[in-house]
Amino acid sequence: MAGTQSVDCAHPRPTSLLAIHGLDDGNVPFNGGLPRKGATAKLPRRAVPDVIAEWRAGDACRAPSLQSAGSVMTSRASCAGGREVNLIAIAGAGHQWPGGEPPSAFAQVILAPFGGLDPPSRALDATAVLWTFFAAHRS
Repeated sequence: MAGTQSVDCAHPRPTSLLAIHGLDDGNVPFNGGLPRKGATAKLPRRAVPDVIAEWRAGDACRAPSLQSAGSVMTSRASCAGGREVNLIAIAGAGHQWPGGEPPSAFAQVILAPFGGLDPPSRALDATAVLWTFFAAHRS
């Protein structure tokens, strides 16, 4: 959720993976590079699509299928052993939990020096999407 892989993982165990990421995330830029905001803004991030491509290669996945519904773009790849490696990208979404509660006024004040908190996208309910995915993919 709104993350990327920061360290090398030379021989990961094949596993199903679902990443959900806002295309306007200022803390963990979707296309990599230096964040625009956040406590670790001076540390570059890897591009999310590059990380997903590495996981798909390690899981021996087929070419992904692409679906789009409003601001939600989903890239699904079926892999060996019944696994999947999927990426959901949400246009207009920042660094937040889609479908979650807006940040409290207190949280906004505390985190203001780091760029504040983005409002949650209403494009999907990340909790329900993650639950459904991992209930179907136990490995």
